[in-house]
Amino acid sequence: MAGAVINAYLPKDNSLANLLIYEGLIFLLSRTPHNIDSPSTITVNPEALREVYENLDNGRIEMVNIAMAGKNDTGPVQKFLRKLKIKATKKITMYNVLLELLNKKASSLPTLDTLQLTLSIRKKFVALGSFESKDDGFSIQLFKAERYTGLTSTELKFTTEQLTTYLSAELLLIGLLGIYSSFVARVFEKSQYYYFLFFDAGEINQILNDPIDLATLLSLKNDVRDEIQRIVEKHYSEELLLTDLMVNVRLQRKLAQSNRSMISLHLVRVALEGQAYKVYQHLPLKIYRRGDNMAYEFLSRLLDPDGPILERLRNRNNPEHSNLLQVVYGTYRYVTLDDEYGLYIALRELLNAAAKLDEKKKNESFLKRRYLSLASEFRRVMVLD
Repeated sequence: MAGAVINAYLPKDNSLANLLIYEGLIFLLSRTPHNIDSPSTITVNPEALREVYENLDNGRIEMVNIAMAGKNDTGPVQKFLRKLKIKATKKITMYNVLLELLNKKASSLPTLDTLQLTLSIRKKFVALGSFESKDDGFSIQLFKAERYTGLTSTELKFTTEQLTTYLSAELLLIGLLGIYSSFVARVFEKSQYYYFLFFDAGEINQILNDPIDLATLLSLKNDVRDEIQRIVEKHYSEELLLTDLMVNVRLQRKLAQSNRSMISLHLVRVALEGQAYKVYQHLPLKIYRRGDNMAYEFLSRLLDPDGPILERLRNRNNPEHSNLLQVVYGTYRYVTLDDEYGLYIALRELLNAAAKLDEKKKNESFLKRRYLSLASEFRRVMVLD
């Protein structure tokens, strides 16, 4: 296949900038004809960026409601648009607004010749892409939310300095596709948190080593993304998230349909603090295919994000909140550690949750009956007495 060559030499690790760029690359490859000549050499249509941006889904763009980091992003974004010869009619403070503009002006995007997915140390800055001066690169806060981990700074005489990351225009366009594809949800807690879901470094390496149906694989990942969104918008905890994903019936069916025994993903939790982003958490997610199991089907319904347990966990002031946390913890022990005592914890706390509700209050009376019904089914399906 004659066309543009992408040289993918960027480290395949779990640093946020690299994950965003490889997510964008995989999304690009899923939407355009390509040849993977080797894990580091890929051939695509020179018009690939234009075609992919032109066909971005407007509904999905709108969902990417990520705020930019104030004046720290305003200047670089304006510089980026000038480089592309695109004029913005209003101030851009959100990523969905930037993506919408690039979608509408896709014909103005550069054609590809050779695209370098590379990392190098220049004079006191990190260059992602091929350029010599930081005047030719773009420093966007989300891509430098954590110190770069792809190189050993002790070997480069920068042990006391934090080097700023700059991206080439083409690599930033790839990274923005990564944001579009990986963004899960925005949640307001003590801070404003953003969740992103990626293929992990090992999965990325496998994707670029073996011919694979990328559209099917991305569809599976997007199903996981949608499930995580349903969870974190109600209540976030590692135990809940891991348990729900491992027992989720819909995801099990998708694994079977795609003929995969597992999928390895990586969830990143980022906070916007002032005019900078900070990575708060990296959470590896491995979802294994299991056989048909009535117990897991029940646990999937028990922790359904639209069910009563997660709905009540949204409000810490609910009288049974602490008991419901223990229901999640007990289920987590059973699913992840194969510890049957976890089931007894979950059942006991479900009954305790019901006991705390007032039969005389209409809404609590209804919930009490639901909890008791779940407890009865719990005993029957999980064979507990």
